[in-house]
Amino acid sequence: MPDRSSLNQLVQIAPEATPGTVATTGFKRFATLAVTPGMKMNFNEYRPQGRKVPTLELVNKEWTEAGITGPLVFQEAPYILSSLIGKTTPTSEGASLTAKRWTFSPNDFGNDDPQTFTIQQGEDLRAHQMKYGLVNQCDFTWSREAVEVNGNIIAQILEDDIEMNDVGVTDIALKPVQPGKVDVYMDNWDTDEDGTFGQSQLLRHLEGALRIPNRYNPIWVVNSAHPSFDGHVEIAFAPEISLTMEADAAGMALLADARAGNTKYIEMLAEGPIIDGTVHYSFRIRAACQVKDVGEFTDAEGLYAIEFTLGIVYDPTWGNEFVVDVVVPLAAL
Repeated sequence: MPDRSSLNQLVQIAPEATPGTVATTGFKRFATLAVTPGMKMNFNEYRPQGRKVPTLELVNKEWTEAGITGPLVFQEAPYILSSLIGKTTPTSEGASLTAKRWTFSPNDFGNDDPQTFTIQQGEDLRAHQMKYGLVNQCDFTWSREAVEVNGNIIAQILEDDIEMNDVGVTDIALKPVQPGKVDVYMDNWDTDEDGTFGQSQLLRHLEGALRIPNRYNPIWVVNSAHPSFDGHVEIAFAPEISLTMEADAAGMALLADARAGNTKYIEMLAEGPIIDGTVHYSFRIRAACQVKDVGEFTDAEGLYAIEFTLGIVYDPTWGNEFVVDVVVPLAAL
């Protein structure tokens, strides 16, 4: 029998109609993202009095986790964000016949409705399957060198030795975000007709990130019918944006904002090629932020630089905390 090659371990995902119910159609392969699943088990160890070593290792919880890493691709972003933040219905963008705007923002109150996925990984020799896949945390980072995604998926127990679905599987289109096509802006609240976001560009911005930490806790019930977790609940989370800038007048201006507790309105915008007419691929982050941490002065390839970490806060004037928009020729997952 041939040996399993690491090279041939494909990963494909499909949205689930009901969380934890295996999807049978609609499988997609990512264009660039690496998904690396691993089994997780919690054990109780027992050692009776008088013995030097344990006599029992007993598993109590079992689930799967998978890292997701790679460059940010416009048409892969809705898959990540639909699970991390919640489902949304895309709308037509302008006069374009094909471009759709996907807008993601967590509910201020009440439950979000995240998309879960069935994940299959392997090859013809042997494959695995995980249901109830949830993107639980993710960082979106940008610099002039790379625009990348680094996150984590939680899923139910790994099912070994399954047959991968090979009917109707398609590849997600490869349209990456180019590092040289990213702009970042920072503004105060603006009540005039020009709006609040995207007015004052940071000209000496070096790198940044949107970090969304753990969003969900799995539910573990005492019920033999459920070998893994049987649902999820949302937990409080503290998203943040980090900005590394030259420590010049513009970069150091955030120090006064930190001391005063001012709210800043951050926008990161990346545009790609034209989809239709004048509508471009785009990925945009907007967030209301207040400084929560100040880093040390550092050398950034010869520039004297400093990093500020801004906590994302709910802003009643805007009526949001953060919004991520993606414009792609994609009508549904």
